[in-house]
Amino acid sequence: MSFHKGIIVVIALLPSCGPKGFDSGSDFKPSTRTDTGDVVPPAAETSLDLTTCGYDVEKPASLAISRRLTMEPVKKTIKGILGDILGLPPTEVTFNGTMVIEGSLTGYVLSSGTTATPNLTNSVEVTDTLKNLRSGADAKLLDVGTRARIGEVHPAWAGLYCVLQPATQFVSNIDKRIVLDFSQPIPYGVLTLADLERIKSELRSKRSFTKVTAEVVSSDDPSIVAGSKIEGTITAGLVPVASIPGAVGDVAVSITYDFGGPESTVKLGLPTSMVWIINTTEKTLGSVQLTSQTEGALLFK
Repeated sequence: MSFHKGIIVVIALLPSCGPKGFDSGSDFKPSTRTDTGDVVPPAAETSLDLTTCGYDVEKPASLAISRRLTMEPVKKTIKGILGDILGLPPTEVTFNGTMVIEGSLTGYVLSSGTTATPNLTNSVEVTDTLKNLRSGADAKLLDVGTRARIGEVHPAWAGLYCVLQPATQFVSNIDKRIVLDFSQPIPYGVLTLADLERIKSELRSKRSFTKVTAEVVSSDDPSIVAGSKIEGTITAGLVPVASIPGAVGDVAVSITYDFGGPESTVKLGLPTSMVWIINTTEKTLGSVQLTSQTEGALLFK
């Protein structure tokens, strides 16, 4: 994943995904719906020359961000099955992980994976923790032409051009493949080429994307039926970098997802919250805080 310095999130567990090789198979169907999002802050512009955001509009599929981040270690005290049998004391297990992120104007890929030391493979708790610490997604983004006039086509996006990535389709590649089609673009991932003032201007107040319908196009999970629809809300805004201990960067963009509550959201493959910390001097992603499963907030930097 290599961009101009400005996007991150992919971990070594994603099969055949990436902005340039985005799956264009039969799973994906262009959405013909119009968005019903509300909460539309006033915007000074409804269309924009995307080159002012640092984009290479002549090569929209070229990487604009490519980043590999390391997870802050997570320590847990685990006894395990063998310990129970032999009467051994609990063992402290350290979980380490990596996140890889790649993004362009057409696609955004994120994947992460973890290892355990010591590797107590016979421990159900270790196995479950390793699974819960993983994440993986492949997002198809709004086409460049629509993105340049996004405020006219999708009112909830009025004034948002340079930072948030507008995803129209989403593929979860964690354990079971789930393909979602959204009734309106949702923010997933960031581009980091804009200057600090532009980022602050676009996200000066919290933005809400409401009445978003996620339709399951296909699913390998028998509990998630193809054709089912779930309504949700996404919010985005700035949070203090100082509120995230250990974060690297000078501006933090928070995006939260709620599709029927945390459990339902995670089951669809979406995180419940992601905070993208951008280094605006170097035009790159400094760190990412991800909250999804049962292990709380994880920091990658």
